Amino acid sequence: LTQKIIKKILKDCMFIEYFLVIIVYIFFFLCLWIGKKIFIILIIFKIFDILGPPQFLRKAVQGKLKKYIKQNTEFNKIKPKKNAIYLLMPHGATFFPALRLPLLYDIEDEYPLFFINKWFLLIPGFVGMVKLFSGLITSERGNLKLAILQNARPLIIYPNGAKEVLYNSRKNSRRKIFPIKKKILNYILKSKKPLHIVIIKNESKCFYFNHFLIKFYEIINIFLDIGIPFPLPFFTNKKLKLYMFKSINTKKIDDFRDLRRIIIRRVGDLK
Repeated sequence: LTQKIIKKILKDCMFIEYFLVIIVYIFFFLCLWIGKKIFIILIIFKIFDILGPPQFLRKAVQGKLKKYIKQNTEFNKIKPKKNAIYLLMPHGATFFPALRLPLLYDIEDEYPLFFINKWFLLIPGFVGMVKLFSGLITSERGNLKLAILQNARPLIIYPNGAKEVLYNSRKNSRRKIFPIKKKILNYILKSKKPLHIVIIKNESKCFYFNHFLIKFYEIINIFLDIGIPFPLPFFTNKKLKLYMFKSINTKKIDDFRDLRRIIIRRVGDLK
């Protein structure tokens, strides 16, 4: 009950947004005071965020990086439907598997949208990096509905957002499947777009998640719904495993509960 009251207060007064913006500006001024080089680097990162990567850089990513990602990922080779929705069921908490999808399944020409938490926008250089692989849309109210119902691009989303990636981020733990929200399922049905379920089978084994770090993020998530945006920078050199199911024809499904049962059944088959 106390947590709900705190969340409501923070949401109503928008105190956290203003506080974080102030912190970011203080950080910039500290960098300017400490050293001009650091400040210049941060400015370059923000310009990179605003303008995005140049075309030649995107082509380089789609060339050399595409080859590297395919060599270091185990995935089933199927042809995804055009302008589809990709529903990711993660085992861990990073966004790397979502960014790999356009390159692995040759949908980079369609430049899919990647649904992200708005707090990522405060990280200098993050937006520019995401633009190398896809477009993005934030978790502001109404954005998810617009993104699902639009017909211009494919869409990559985590169905439960921060909650799912937070509680699945245990090394060697079993994946937990949370009930997918009714409104998301109804938006998908209304869009009539093909739906691909994508399973990430061993993400927690590929990136090391420290127990203390996870507990720290759990405390943060009492106030901010951000999940675990970053693991410790350690790689186990194991191949990431992805499995994409053949598309679900949402035009033939009338009720969101039927769609939910289909999704849970398919995810359960690959546990």
